[in-house]
Amino acid sequence: RVLLFQLTAAANDPLFWPIHPIFDKSWHALRLSPQYSAFSLSWKDGEGYGSKFDDSMPFKDLFTDYSASPFNTTETRYSNRQLNDLFAPTSSSLTYVYDQFIEWGVCQWDPLDINSN
Repeated sequence: RVLLFQLTAAANDPLFWPIHPIFDKSWHALRLSPQYSAFSLSWKDGEGYGSKFDDSMPFKDLFTDYSASPFNTTETRYSNRQLNDLFAPTSSSLTYVYDQFIEWGVCQWDPLDINSN
């Protein structure tokens, strides 16, 4: 279940670290790619706590430059909606960018190319 990786102990799971950067990079590629612009990015609320779009998560103060964050109060925990916005590839709050989306380990695939499969 996807929810299991949302727990605060997820970083202790040995699968978290190899999967997380791949998921993050592919999520950025998907959100930027014109090929996948028709892909539904809507959030389907689940049953458990933390699975709804507006549930607050156990994260706060993620960004050192609070002026860049639209959610700049130190007392507020982020909701999934806010995290989704903050970690969008076009967000000014993001402190990193991917230099390319073509190399995926030993594989090559360009998700931003509308002619690629």
